[in-house]
Amino acid sequence: MALLKPVGLFHELQFLKLSQQSNIYGLSSFELSEDSTKVVVATLGRLGEKIFSVEVNKLHVPKLQSLDFSYIPADAEIIAIDMYAKPPNSAVIGVALIKENAAVKQAFLNVYGVRVNTAASFNWTSIADDWQTLPLNFVPFQLTHTQILVSDQWETVLLLSGDDMRLHVFRLIGNAEQEYAVYEEPCKSWFPEMLDLPSSVTCMDFRQCGNQRLTVAACQGSYVRFSITDVTTLSKTVNQLFLVPLYTHHS
Repeated sequence: MALLKPVGLFHELQFLKLSQQSNIYGLSSFELSEDSTKVVVATLGRLGEKIFSVEVNKLHVPKLQSLDFSYIPADAEIIAIDMYAKPPNSAVIGVALIKENAAVKQAFLNVYGVRVNTAASFNWTSIADDWQTLPLNFVPFQLTHTQILVSDQWETVLLLSGDDMRLHVFRLIGNAEQEYAVYEEPCKSWFPEMLDLPSSVTCMDFRQCGNQRLTVAACQGSYVRFSITDVTTLSKTVNQLFLVPLYTHHS
């Protein structure tokens, strides 16, 4: 029987060569508008250029450009990168990195674009030069973002997993009278479904369906957690826990 030909799948336009390899946490993108998609990729090497943007013109020809982000030391290794739109014309970018000095490893979360004027046209340099750094006492894994409901308003937060078996929540707080800054807040205040994990989260995703949030977290040790949380109360959480074997032994 003939196989059906897939319809509507993506096809490769072109590939771009990086000076060094990336990892599964090293790519992020967002749509600034219907005709403007921004893509960044981070490489793992401790030397040379570390972060690149990919711009695609109207003829679908991609262009790779090196970005110079402040406070990323030459000997640092970028573990994860994530970004989201900050309307109308800017973005917030998070970079989790590790710096090693004399056999002592230090981890940091750098957040860029915190105080950029969003009314101005999109500018990588303005975002890269506007940063706040937060020291971490754990090895970072995946960095992503989702929305929380604060006083009936949706707000985007950065989420970072690590080797401490916890989810770390970072909020951008401020207003016209108070300068914006990034603060870590307790996981239990916003994501009760991510408490008491048996091991470190290596992959997670969040989807909003009205006032319900679907959360999927995959952990080390073949553990996967599916949760549905009412974001208006945070008190009614339905968890389904699965222990998924990586392989099956046949005798």
